[in-house]
Amino acid sequence: MAKAWKTKGVSPSDPFRDAAKTIVATKYAELLSHVPGALGDPDDETIHDMRISAKRLREVLNLLRDGLSKKRVKPARDAVDQLNDALGEVRDCDVFLQWVDDTSGQDLADQERAALDAIREMVEIERDNELDSLRAAMEDLLEETLPEALSKLVGRARVDEVIRRHG
Repeated sequence: MAKAWKTKGVSPSDPFRDAAKTIVATKYAELLSHVPGALGDPDDETIHDMRISAKRLREVLNLLRDGLSKKRVKPARDAVDQLNDALGEVRDCDVFLQWVDDTSGQDLADQERAALDAIREMVEIERDNELDSLRAAMEDLLEETLPEALSKLVGRARVDEVIRRHG
């Protein structure tokens, strides 16, 4: 699992609102770092890491919402929730496919193995469909909705600064 990015450029003497904006920008940049891998043919670990990053961003928005503009936090949190839901659908398929693989390694009757193979095939098709849905959600949420909401919340310059710090 990918490690959480440490927030750089925040000190105890910073006003709460400024520190909160930098923390949110850091979690957003962390989420964006997973996009290239998720747009290709992502494996289960890539999906898992991106989903964890989305959850981190959502929780930071929840924890720091009192120090930020509430009317600006809600659209950002809603967009992150939608992305997290789409990631969750793919992740659920990945977890189930792992269970099928683990179960297939056991001593099974031919009928049981055939049933597992049929289930695997159906879940692989479902995963492909959910992956298409995820890509569509990412196109909308990560190219328009979320950047707009977070630019209004923390400022685009702050996000760019965080990305530069983390290389």
